[in-house]
Amino acid sequence: MPNISAHHRDAGFRRTARLVTEAADANPHTRCWRCRRTLDHCGPHGDGRNANGTPCTWDAGHVVAGDNNSPIRAECSHCNRSSQDHDTVTDADKIDAARRWRG
Repeated sequence: MPNISAHHRDAGFRRTARLVTEAADANPHTRCWRCRRTLDHCGPHGDGRNANGTPCTWDAGHVVAGDNNSPIRAECSHCNRSSQDHDTVTDADKIDAARRWRG
């Protein structure tokens, strides 16, 4: 599995990520933690499609990018895969998402 970090190959992470994405798939009212939109309104044009035209899907995204110890939340594929610009996510967003994760 080239280009996939050891963390993302870890069985524990994969199990948790699967639970997060399955729960998001099961509830059409789930909102992406980053853009706060439902899956059918995610994407660069708000039409539920990624930039390449494929349908958005649910991913399990880390609340703090690059921190493998941060909680993971349901995140639309567009936000998770295209958001190298994390300046749009404020510290307040991260704290809010972490607070929701912990309950």
